[in-house]
Amino acid sequence: MRRLTIFLAIPCVMTALAFGGASPAQNSNSGGHGSSDQAGKDAGTANADNGNGAADVSSSSKGATMPDSIKLSDAERQTIRQVLAQEKTDEMFNEPATKNFKDFAPAVGKKVPPALHLQHMPTELARKVPAVENYGYMKVKDQVLIINPISKTIVDMFPQQSSG
Repeated sequence: MRRLTIFLAIPCVMTALAFGGASPAQNSNSGGHGSSDQAGKDAGTANADNGNGAADVSSSSKGATMPDSIKLSDAERQTIRQVLAQEKTDEMFNEPATKNFKDFAPAVGKKVPPALHLQHMPTELARKVPAVENYGYMKVKDQVLIINPISKTIVDMFPQQSSG
């Protein structure tokens, strides 16, 4: 008697369709489907590390909408400051790709230049301040910018150091 084996494959195509491609400023060394990145995040999610230590926050569902403004309390902003103070991610405008943007003046509602490096919120911060979980951030000119990764719009900003 013959055995007939049927393999069912759940293609990763759905993941590829649900998530956009990496932006030109990002490294294309992303992990394979079903693998984990350096921080243990599933490589098939928007929280996945793209192989250079920065998550591919541009990989968001194309149909998803995110507000281009959020309201953070002073306590939430202070928590963000404390966690991000440990992250060495300040934009210095000394790379050839970023030098042209040294005069960039961040403002809520303004789009960030594509050459600037959008970072994903650290997992610890997303747990402490759930409102920013799906947003990215940048540290530019002593400011923390909270960025909508889909529209690349600044949704909130505040000084890296508290004023009081």
